[in-house]
Amino acid sequence: MQKDFKIKALDDWRKEDAFALLVAPLTQFPNKRSQIYEQAIEKNVTLLSYTHLNFLLEHYRKEDLTLLWESGNKLKSVLNKNELQDSAKYWNEIDRTVYGLMNKNLDQLKKYKQLEIKKTKTIGCEGIVFWQKKIEEFNTLSKEEAIKLLIKAEKIEEKIKTIQKVINTKYVL
Repeated sequence: MQKDFKIKALDDWRKEDAFALLVAPLTQFPNKRSQIYEQAIEKNVTLLSYTHLNFLLEHYRKEDLTLLWESGNKLKSVLNKNELQDSAKYWNEIDRTVYGLMNKNLDQLKKYKQLEIKKTKTIGCEGIVFWQKKIEEFNTLSKEEAIKLLIKAEKIEEKIKTIQKVINTKYVL
């Protein structure tokens, strides 16, 4: 489910500014080895999960976040070339920096992350139940009802109207 993150684009976009940040759901980041970590470290683009960001926002008391924005540079100086793609090394540094800046401890951040994972699983299970009921509902439709629903879902009638409008336009030549 990994997204095509554009670290180079973020690096280019910031121009002369010192920091760049990419925030996404933790589940969207690769959980093993990946070039995204190496690229983020090399370009000093900070990767954060929404969970980390939420933790920061809940505990922020005007701390200087420079250490967080400099995580890539720090990792570049302490990791060897083979370790740059290691997700665990990256996220351990982010965790350490986040809880350190907020004057919290690792257990507090872990509990916070576990709660967020639990919430995500709960919402996911609710979503599965919802879509399973939709499947059951669709299975009870008659053929005619299913066809009407499909035509509406594909917006076919609107597409026909758009095409008719274009072909019926009187063009000045």
